[in-house]
Amino acid sequence: MDITIASSPQPVLAEFEQQYSCKVFPVEITREITLFKDVIAIFKLVKHFRKERYDIVHAHTPKAGLVGMTAALIAGVPNRIYTIHGMPLETMSGMKRIIFRFISKLTSRMATVNIVDSKSLRDLVAKENICSFDNMLMLGEGTACGVDLDRFNINRKDPLIVHQMRQKFNISDDAIVVGYVGRLVPDKGIDMLIEAFDIVTKQADNIYLFLIGGFEQVRNEIVGEKTRCRIVSNEKIIHIDRVEEIVPYYFIMDMLVLPSKREGFNYVLIEAAATGLATVTTRATGCVDGVVDGVTGYVVDIGDHKQLADAIISLIRKPDLRKEFGKNGCERVRRLFDSNYLAAEHLKLYEKLINARHQMC
Repeated sequence: MDITIASSPQPVLAEFEQQYSCKVFPVEITREITLFKDVIAIFKLVKHFRKERYDIVHAHTPKAGLVGMTAALIAGVPNRIYTIHGMPLETMSGMKRIIFRFISKLTSRMATVNIVDSKSLRDLVAKENICSFDNMLMLGEGTACGVDLDRFNINRKDPLIVHQMRQKFNISDDAIVVGYVGRLVPDKGIDMLIEAFDIVTKQADNIYLFLIGGFEQVRNEIVGEKTRCRIVSNEKIIHIDRVEEIVPYYFIMDMLVLPSKREGFNYVLIEAAATGLATVTTRATGCVDGVVDGVTGYVVDIGDHKQLADAIISLIRKPDLRKEFGKNGCERVRRLFDSNYLAAEHLKLYEKLINARHQMC
């Protein structure tokens, strides 16, 4: 099976070409609606699709989905797959919500197959009448491609490396580290997390909040100046923009917290669980699928920083429960979200679509 990856030009695209022996097609696709650039991207993709005569075009994320499905439809690609990774309209209102809902519905109609990556997202997509249950598919128990269990593996945890990394950030071995991984944007619940951490530090000593992720610069996704200042000025909050390899950072954490307002299926939750961490999240779409409340972690109400603080404090004071949640979470990820299994399910779908097309011809 020959595979080509079309994506905005970036260094990782060349790495993919070398590592996976696939072809790449650089084309600029912006995250926001930029009419002129979007038309150019569609034109380039149509030309490329017609030249290569692909059996399948598979697009991910709302913007790339719109551009990719439009180009594939115009180019006459027979099998057009769109994986829905979440619905930004959940946190939108007014005209912006109406426009995004129309775009989402249009994209799903242009696709011949719609994949959702979680049960809760499937319910939301049907509720918003974006796509009916009959036209949606979920592979396995969800996620787009699962977790690499060789990479995210608790057995790789080396106490010496953990000690050295903690020393690097001036964190003592007996300190409790509450971790967060993701973009620092309002939709990820950053304001809620900082409010909760203030409560936590008043009730527990030797606690650190470790934030990994950059402040988003996209309009309407910028964290308020007050929250930003609290992050920068608090000596108990450690913030780094990005890391080359995330696994060692999971190992220096004692729990992972994601207070998001919306997701598709959040990978951070199951990556952390695979490395043996208890997880705390919200009752948001795509988050409830990643944590089993009271079994692998805690699930709290969206926007309730007091509930979030209580959940964190409970795990701080109950190390045995943290360990139990971590063990349960690790077993669940290994059972349900193995990337090898999800990759095989994608290949089965591709082969089924191609075979069906050939039989019709």
